[in-house]
Amino acid sequence: MDIVYILGPGSTWGDNELLFSLRSLEMHFSELGEVFLVGHRPAGIAGVQHISTAEQFKNPLANLTRKLHLALKCEAIGERFLLMNDDFWLTHKWGSDRVHHMGPLSDVITARGKNHDNFYYRALVDCVDRLQVAGVAEPLSFELHCPLTLERTLTSQVLEEYFPDAEHTSRPGLFRSFYGNSLPPSSVTGYMADAKMRSHWRLPTAQFDCLSADDFSIHGQWARMWFKKTYPAPSRFETSEWRLLI
Repeated sequence: MDIVYILGPGSTWGDNELLFSLRSLEMHFSELGEVFLVGHRPAGIAGVQHISTAEQFKNPLANLTRKLHLALKCEAIGERFLLMNDDFWLTHKWGSDRVHHMGPLSDVITARGKNHDNFYYRALVDCVDRLQVAGVAEPLSFELHCPLTLERTLTSQVLEEYFPDAEHTSRPGLFRSFYGNSLPPSSVTGYMADAKMRSHWRLPTAQFDCLSADDFSIHGQWARMWFKKTYPAPSRFETSEWRLLI
């Protein structure tokens, strides 16, 4: 299965996030096919296909949907592909049939408290409103920090229905949740807790099959030692120019 990474230029760790993400795919994703990078391409990477584009918008959600449009225009990408971020690291076997949610979107909104001016909060509320108009009584959140298998046809339909603005600036929203709530319920694997590291010193306490982290966490020495221990072997996508910053 093809892998599509949506990348921005914002790595503060010399693109080591992507290096370890690719290592984790080789270890835990047996269906690994061609890898496509949409956006930034690190120096020293090999064996990938690149769709070059710059960031055009301040809102990262708008940049995401624009890059998805570009990916769909690439005929080399298969009918089904795995959507990845550079800060997704598999820790156990992962299958392309896994599609997880993290509970009702309304619960995510409640958990964010009073931060109503944040663009992400507004996107959450907008997502619930539009999905309920579309007939989804209780929309689920698919904003997990983990891979998501996409089908070209449904991806095109979701982009056309919920992101019709060609400039991607009007109501930039949560593509993953629009997509997940457009799937038949039988295609959704079930609930999974989100595992995102937010501390220099501590991994999530629950069992996790995929880990993510914020920029603060990956600059901790303990966290970096964990990456080096967990993913010790270089992947086929690395060259000697890609220097490991540990």
